[in-house]
Amino acid sequence: TTPLWRLGARATTIGWSARPFEIPEASLRVLGCSRAEAWRVLTASGREVQLYHFFWRPDRDAPSLAAGHTPDTCLPLTGWGPARQEPLTLTAGGREIPGTLFLFRREHLHLAVFHAVWQGGETRRTEEYARPPFQRGDRLAVLWQKGRPRGREVLIAAAYTTGAEADMRETLGDAVRALVSPAAPRP
Repeated sequence: TTPLWRLGARATTIGWSARPFEIPEASLRVLGCSRAEAWRVLTASGREVQLYHFFWRPDRDAPSLAAGHTPDTCLPLTGWGPARQEPLTLTAGGREIPGTLFLFRREHLHLAVFHAVWQGGETRRTEEYARPPFQRGDRLAVLWQKGRPRGREVLIAAAYTTGAEADMRETLGDAVRALVSPAAPRP
């Protein structure tokens, strides 16, 4: 299996700039991914959007940290809260990217995070993940019924925003349209 998506500056919105940046080596070792990309976008209004793309080949398991590390679990631990989440579908390269929008607040700051996950090439919404407390046998039941999906892919877009929901959606949507594209042509 190969990645479904890739990051790269195509024709960005007028007045925007985009450049890749390095993910710390220590973070990459912990994640154990096969491929990782990160881009920073600066909008015409000076707002920064960070995009991340991680991919694990089918022969490489994503560690539990990567599998359970979602914005609603990690950001509240760093002082962001409360998290509100809702399904959100963005588009890139004429294709839909179903994911989850997380909205956070800390003092006067607002943070919007779009999080999309694919497991074995299939979309996984954040609310579909098994959440603690796990019941005995939950994981075994999933493996028995569906088998073990191989390969994992994660796309994240994050931006500080004004707090207006329309602004959050528009900023993230524009950044995803400008930098995310299908890795392969449509079959």
